[in-house]
Amino acid sequence: MAKASLEIRKESFGFSLRISIWIFQHSPNVRDMTKIFFTSDLHFGHKNIIRHCHRPFATVEEMDEAMFFTWNRKVAPEDTVYVLGDFAFESAKRAQQALDRLKGKKILIVGNHDKFSGVSGWESVHDMLTLQVGENRLFLCHYPMRDWPGKWHGVIHLYGHVHGNLIPEPGSMDVGVDVWGGAPVSLEEILEFINPFAPKPSTQSFLRFRAWEP
Repeated sequence: MAKASLEIRKESFGFSLRISIWIFQHSPNVRDMTKIFFTSDLHFGHKNIIRHCHRPFATVEEMDEAMFFTWNRKVAPEDTVYVLGDFAFESAKRAQQALDRLKGKKILIVGNHDKFSGVSGWESVHDMLTLQVGENRLFLCHYPMRDWPGKWHGVIHLYGHVHGNLIPEPGSMDVGVDVWGGAPVSLEEILEFINPFAPKPSTQSFLRFRAWEP
């Protein structure tokens, strides 16, 4: 797996925004698609997520153990899992304990609840990520987008954050555990369900509140 990185720093209005974009090149061998997994919004240690997302557990301990089981049943130690944010809640200790129990090489795309992203065990941590797997280029971000980099050129957008409560834009998919039965999902599985984005040239303007004045 080869990789290249680009960091863009934008400073305006008194704050600094860091966008870290990495391009990972995985082998074009189709079998590798089953060795790369995606997931999001696990919320280890978050009791209230059971009620918010109607997860079928009585306690947070029961929920966490179920996610450990489904992850480790599917992922081998040599596999790679991209976690698209909101990995763990409550404390850095809870996040570290959860990370240590999960198989595979783990890469984090930071979500809005990842204040413990500095714990050890992540291969790398990013704000957003562009990933090449065989002939498929993917754009990974915690948040869903209507228009993402490369959308009009076949790039697939994977996201989390909304816990299955948003109909995916064509060419995109929610990889959160609430969508995929608590388990990480392979690109091969995603491609079975995704509705491809098919750009259609048009001379019509779909959104115009006012006409151009002559």
